[in-house]
Amino acid sequence: MDVSGSRDEEDSRIIMWNLHNGKNQQWDIVYTDEPSPVPEFKFKAGKPFVLVNQMKGKRLLTINGENFEVRSRNFSPEQLF
Repeated sequence: MDVSGSRDEEDSRIIMWNLHNGKNQQWDIVYTDEPSPVPEFKFKAGKPFVLVNQMKGKRLLTINGENFEVRSRNFSPEQLF
């Protein structure tokens, strides 16, 4: 997943792109009952989480209709996976 154009702005679209390891392609998993990112990747099945982009704005992956975007945390179900 890639934040299109590396735009660190509200409602920036998520696209598929070749891997280049830019901040716009880096995400942290944060479980809703833990205050910070998981230090090492250990996916916990059935446990709700958000995906936080690593650009300066630390926006969350958000479902908007049939698309994905990044938005500031708003505690909506569209940001919970």
